[in-house]
Amino acid sequence: MAESFFRENSSASLSQAENEFKDYITFFPTSDLADDAQLKVGMTHIRRIEKHDRDNTQARLAEIELKTMIDTYPDSNLLDEAKRDLRAVQEVLADGVYSVGNFYMLHRNYAAAISRYKEVATKYPDYSKMPTTLFNLAEGLRHAGNDAEAAIYYARIVTEHPLSDRADDAKQHLTALNQPIPEPSPVALARAQQASHDDKNILGKMFGMFKSRPPVPTETTAASSADDGSSTADAAPAPVRGGTVGAAGASSGGAAGTSFSIDVDRPPQPVKKLR
Repeated sequence: MAESFFRENSSASLSQAENEFKDYITFFPTSDLADDAQLKVGMTHIRRIEKHDRDNTQARLAEIELKTMIDTYPDSNLLDEAKRDLRAVQEVLADGVYSVGNFYMLHRNYAAAISRYKEVATKYPDYSKMPTTLFNLAEGLRHAGNDAEAAIYYARIVTEHPLSDRADDAKQHLTALNQPIPEPSPVALARAQQASHDDKNILGKMFGMFKSRPPVPTETTAASSADDGSSTADAAPAPVRGGTVGAAGASSGGAAGTSFSIDVDRPPQPVKKLR
């Protein structure tokens, strides 16, 4: 029954599938299919993920269930799949917080922007946009008059993300602040090269896993709520390219709005049957 509801893929059937999989785990906790059931509990939430700028409830629930799978079944042969799914879900969550930070940055609310960027840096260290997150954080601190702390984050870009397109900008700001430019270690360089490869894979996973429910458009623009004439402080903003913010609230780096749609699902795969 659980598999049938899971394949049906409507919101109601996915909710029913979640309950069925959880019941299976409760009644058969030592089954060799319990790990598969727990992974699919997470997938029922992934398939219901909404636009990150409106409601991240399903993404947060997916994160919880996938972490439960990883912690409960560390020897599962599905562990790598669960970790990939978790990374993709956290990419969605990070993107939502990052976008809110950009919104505040554009409106020169530096304290609020700094708070959001620090949240991303702390909670989602593997976020694919981390170099720009750190750069925007440093810029917010600099505009807020905290040059000393800004220099810390410029330096982190140079040492932790030496191959990113933000590294040269960070070096220029360090020079302007009369701060030394640190050298990345060979280990950091190797990690940066691997991160570049991993980021491409995780972005492909993120868009590949959200795939067969009716398309859910996701606009990452500051005007994403303009359709209904409303505007909220936490509406998803236009991405900031990381320049300074001028009097009109525009980024000197250019605020490039993008739009795309995510269809929530993954391609059909062979599955083990739960009876």
